[in-house]
Formats: sequence, structure tokens, C-alpha cells
Amino acid sequence: MRVLARAAYTERMRWRVLLLLAWGLIVHCGNAEPVARLDVLLLTDYRPGLDFVEVHTEVLDEVEHSRPVDRSESFLAPADIVRFDALPRATRRRVRVHLVDRNGAVLGRSRVVTFRHDRSRQQLTRVCAACADFACPLGQTCECGVTPICVPDECDGEECDVPGCQTNVDCGSSSLECVDSVCREGSCLRAPNDAACGAFEVCDVSVGCVSDPMAIGDGGVEVDSGADSGPDPVFTDRGLIARFFLDEGSGGVVRDATGAIALPLTEDPPGNPALTSADGFGGLRFTATNANGRACVDPSGTPLAGVDGSSTGTLEAVVDLHRFEEQGSRFIHFGAGLEWDFSVGYALSGLVIIGMNDSAMERYFDAELIDRGRSVVTMVFDGRLAPEQRVRAYLDGSRIPERSAEGRGIVPLSIRLAAGTSFCLGNRPIGARSFEGVLHYAAVYAEALTDAEVLDHARQLLIRDDR
Repeated sequence: MRVLARAAYTERMRWRVLLLLAWGLIVHCGNAEPVARLDVLLLTDYRPGLDFVEVHTEVLDEVEHSRPVDRSESFLAPADIVRFDALPRATRRRVRVHLVDRNGAVLGRSRVVTFRHDRSRQQLTRVCAACADFACPLGQTCECGVTPICVPDECDGEECDVPGCQTNVDCGSSSLECVDSVCREGSCLRAPNDAACGAFEVCDVSVGCVSDPMAIGDGGVEVDSGADSGPDPVFTDRGLIARFFLDEGSGGVVRDATGAIALPLTEDPPGNPALTSADGFGGLRFTATNANGRACVDPSGTPLAGVDGSSTGTLEAVVDLHRFEEQGSRFIHFGAGLEWDFSVGYALSGLVIIGMNDSAMERYFDAELIDRGRSVVTMVFDGRLAPEQRVRAYLDGSRIPERSAEGRGIVPLSIRLAAGTSFCLGNRPIGARSFEGVLHYAAVYAEALTDAEVLDHARQLLIRDDR
């Protein structure tokens, strides 16, 4: 009997334990989150409302979100950019952030941040201005710690580790008077100080004090970029050869700002090209690709010949591009026959092309211009530098990366104009390389403009490219 009683007691206890375990499981499952909240935070020293106007967040393969930003915000400390309230729990989730400028181009992007998401959490993303001039191989993204470093686009564990800062001292000092180097969340960032700049200037963390693109005259009035407005732009004349505002002309001729250089228009087909006022911005409209319309002149005996033999030079254009010739439409062109002597144009989908010295060198830079609207394209040559640094390309004042695999030839030490060279706007002298769109402005310098000058010009030209 005693054995039977002990067995019955043991059975009762076993059932009690099973019931307690079952009850615990029910309670646990009832309290578990079937979905989880995700707050995405951004850390960046790019300036909202100035450098970028929108933040685009991707939860890869799941959901996307965009939100505008303005100058009242700052992301020098981590700040919320979006909350996703009800994402399904996941053992692996991936997030990436893009900063978008006022022309719709991606200014910078974070790496793909990978994490476990089985409960509500915050996730920090980083986009650093120091990465702008730091080119990473395909499949890698620039991440900022003490210095920029390339990491895989998607990485886990040690391969994501970046040497980080602990204090501001770790970040050194900035060479720009209006910029302080600061340590934030392990990343060295550039903190702007507008008070160190002049009236109607702001501090650009990459180049220093520049004209405030939102300030006009004495009142600091915001500008509607959809029409040419505001005061005449004020540019550097250092090394200036010629500047074409392309806002007026007569007798089938366009002239530079001084009136000293006249470019006869060759209309082929009729009306291609022709002076126009597109959305309030003057320019030279080209109506067909692979056509012969152009504005060309022999540069000998004009100031344009001043680029020949120069070890430095800059080409600056404002263009609204809709279609182009795959072999290379020209924006600003020095060359004879088929060749490029000192030229900037657009070739292959998504490539700004730069050619020099009888096509002995060609370089390609990634930039999507089609239907982008008015864009400032700048090419700078400096033969005094190391070969890999001699040619730079910019879009709206920001450097654009080179697609090195597409380039050919050695970058020369100086500009050389071949015998019979012509100077042309919108084509080459023998035609067949026109684009469809409007060339609003063109300038030629025999000096290499600095990053600060390129950016300052671009910000002014986006507001006003006419006199």
C-alpha cells in the first residue's frame, strides 16, 4: 500500500509540474511581441536644408520611407528619422539610409546595417562628409571612425568594426576656420560654425565659408529655384578665359560676357540650336541628338587660345539634359575633327566624360543627368598634381566618383590644342554629337578652381545663371 501511495503522489506531482510548465509557456507566448517597433536614427555632419533636403530609409526587401529635412534640424547627435511601428520580428533585418540633395541626387549613404530584431529597438545609421572624397571599391561603402574606411556593403561581426574615437582630441583639428572636429558616437565629424563666416555666408563642412544659397540681398529671402531670380552671380575671375551666360544674342550669334568672343550658330536641323528662356532661365536649346547644330569658333586670335599650354584649367557648365548621343555628346568642347583636346560632355548612360589632348586621355565619372533638371557640371584639371589627382569632376559643387575601369590614357601635364582646333558649345566642329536639352551657361578658365570655388559657383548658378 505504501508503494502504491508513493506512486500516486509521484504521478500527481508530475502533472502539477507539467501544468505549471504549460501555464508558463502560455504566459510567455501571451507577452511576446508578434511585431516589433524600429526607430531609425541618423548621425551625420552633412547639413540638413543645405547639403541635403530629404532622408530616404530602406528596410531592405520590406519597406521604405522618405521624409524632408530643414535647416532647423541637426544630426550631429543621433536623431530620429523614422519609426516603423509594426514590423514582424526577424532574426536578421537590414537597414540603409540615403541623403538626397535638392536636385534629387544621392549625396551620401550609410552602409547596410544588419541586426537581430526580435524586440523593439533603436538602430543608428551614419553618413559622414569625410567620405565624400573617399572612393571605395564596388561592393563596399565608406564608414567613418577616426578616419574614413571602406567596409563591405553588408557585413556582420569583426568585418564591420571601424577604429573609433573616444574624445574630440582623437579627431585632430580642422584646417577650416569655421569647422571644429568633434567625436560623436565613435565617429569623427565636422561641426560647422556659421558665426566664423561673413554676412550671407554659411559654413560648408567640406570647404569652409561659402555663399548662403538661400540668402538674397540684404533680407535673406528664400529663393524659388524654379525661376532665374536674385542678384547677378559673383564669381572668381582667377584665370577666367571666357564666360557665356547664353541669355541673349542676335544675328545668329552668341557672345561671351565681355562681347569679345562671338560664336556663330549653325542650325542643323533648323532651330537646333536656338536661344530660349526655359522656365525663366536663359539658354541655348538643342532639339536633337546626333545632329549637327552647334555654336563654334576658331579660338586662335581670341582669349580662348589662352588655355593652350596651360598646366591648369576648368570647364564649368549648367545643363538640363534629356537625351544624348551614346558616343559622347559635348557640353563645352575644344577639338579638331573627331578628337577631344579639352572637353566635357556626357557619354554612355550615367557617365560624365572628360577628354584631353587629341583624345590621348579620356576619363569617365558617374553622374545621372537625364531629366534631372538644371545641373552644374564642372571639370577641373591640374597637371601639377600626381596623375591620379589631376582630373576632377563635380556635380552641383560636389565631387563625383571616377569609373576608372572606363578611362584610358595617361593624364597629361598640360592642355594641348591641336592644329585646326575649334571651340564649340553643345557639339563638336564636325557635328553629330549634339544632345537634346538646354545649355544654360558655360565658362572656361586657365586655372584649376578650388573645391570651395567650385561649390560657391554651383550654389549661385543653381539660383541664377543669367546676368
